[in-house]
Amino acid sequence: MKRSFFSVGIIILLLLSSFNLVLAEEKVQSLKVGISKDENGLNPYTYVTGYPGLDLVNLLYDTLFNLDENNKPEPWLVKDFKVSKDGLTYELTLHDNVKWHDGKPLTADDVKFTMEYFIKYPKSRFTNPLKTIKSIEVSGETGITLNLSQADPNFMIQPLADLPILPQHIWSEVSTPDDETNALGSGPYILEEHKSGQYYKMKSNEDYFKGAPPINELIFPIIEDTTAMYNALQAGELDVISSSISPELVEQFSSNPALKVVRGPGYSTSLFQINAEKYPMTETAFRQAIDFAIDKENLVKTVLLGYAEVGSPGFIHPSSSYFNSDLKPVFDKEKAKQILEEAGFIDKDGDGFREDQEGKKIDLTTLVYSGNPIRIRTAELISEALNEVGIKNAVKAMDSTTVDSLMWPDFDVSKGRDYDLGVWSWSNTMQLFPDRMNDLFHSDPAIGSVNIGGVQEP
Repeated sequence: MKRSFFSVGIIILLLLSSFNLVLAEEKVQSLKVGISKDENGLNPYTYVTGYPGLDLVNLLYDTLFNLDENNKPEPWLVKDFKVSKDGLTYELTLHDNVKWHDGKPLTADDVKFTMEYFIKYPKSRFTNPLKTIKSIEVSGETGITLNLSQADPNFMIQPLADLPILPQHIWSEVSTPDDETNALGSGPYILEEHKSGQYYKMKSNEDYFKGAPPINELIFPIIEDTTAMYNALQAGELDVISSSISPELVEQFSSNPALKVVRGPGYSTSLFQINAEKYPMTETAFRQAIDFAIDKENLVKTVLLGYAEVGSPGFIHPSSSYFNSDLKPVFDKEKAKQILEEAGFIDKDGDGFREDQEGKKIDLTTLVYSGNPIRIRTAELISEALNEVGIKNAVKAMDSTTVDSLMWPDFDVSKGRDYDLGVWSWSNTMQLFPDRMNDLFHSDPAIGSVNIGGVQEP
């Protein structure tokens, strides 16, 4: 069972001289934006993470609709649209002046091709939302009608404001999309160069149908070490970093007149992930005891110095309009011990740690990324809390690729999982709408495509 224990406020640092240029009417020649990891090839099949991966992809590819600052879908590639009263028919009219980066026109045929391609070659994030489409009809260069098998209240968000449209003249020749290296789209920027492990370089699409972007060139240096990233910003080698900074550094950066610190909901939701498929985590009582053993408010105060919000047991972020304020985090060590005792998890040999219901020693490991000091400290405090109620637990910090391969092998939940517990996160797109719970918790991998905890509840 997933337990969201806090939502970190994102801290965005901007070098003010560069930031002011962005706001000026004069076009900016170049902007350097620091990112923390290499995202492989930047196409919809090969990017790695929601942030910064999908954000980079969205600079190169367009979607039919786009989410505004309030996460409401607005027409983008679409010029006009009409939805039937029963929610089963979407009539879309595209802008007629959209071009691919190679100059060829983007048409309704490309949209139809994209939707059918993702069904033929599944990519869970983009494929599952398309499955309600019963048929697709194209009329002319810009008209397309989508007929649904059932009404979907989130259809405007996913797939319409999320699905990157692919050029048919390129992808129709691609039968192994996971190996594809091209990143030619119709978006505001064109990928000019990618030096693996070093940087991405993009140039503005001067023929963009919404008008040329205000910045000629975007350079994304890849700096995995957090301290090195901060140093590069302060030295003026970067213009912007879009990253959480260590809580103890907030005051230091805020007092620097050359920098601006921006606070707000994070790009990810940090959580304590439980493998509900592995005994004793299969037992509801055992998972509940873990929940009662962890003081979430203390984690926010201690690890993050208060620069965060305590997460909801219902996962949805407090800033969301779907947030349920009636759901309250729990913390009661004595209650945790009582639950364990009543469920048969008892310390039989008096060594301070409990045996399972069959009398065998419980010895669990919490996985965490070795490159994330905040998560490591969080994992350590959680481990201490579990030990205090008699659940033996140790922390194991490993590189992110290894942790992901154990918790989410090949990013495919149908392949199972090989871990006990983990401090992990989902990108904030998982917070967009409440029935994302289906993706997170449904026991059928085809529906619960991100149920990495393997939870099964009737």
